[in-house]
Amino acid sequence: LLLVTFPGYDASTRVTSLASRLDQQLTSLAMGSPEGFSSADTAINLAARKGNWILLTNVHLAPSWLSSLEKRLHRLNAHNNFR
Repeated sequence: LLLVTFPGYDASTRVTSLASRLDQQLTSLAMGSPEGFSSADTAINLAARKGNWILLTNVHLAPSWLSSLEKRLHRLNAHNNFR
C-alpha cells in the first residue's frame, strides 16, 4: 500500500486512525537519516513476520533507499496482514 500526498498535506493521522479502528499495530518512522534507514529495516522485518503495519514518512528524503526497499518487498514472504 502506497500513499502519495501533495505538499502540505499529512495523511499519517488518517492511517493511524484506520489502524486503530482495525486493531492493527502500527509503527511510524520518519525517514531521512541513517538511523531512520536502520530503524525502518528492523521494523519492516518484524512487521512482515507478525503482520503489523509500517508507516514511513518523509520518504522523499531517501530515494536510493526506496529503490532497494522496493526490491526487498518483492522478495519478502510476508504475513498476510503486513502493510
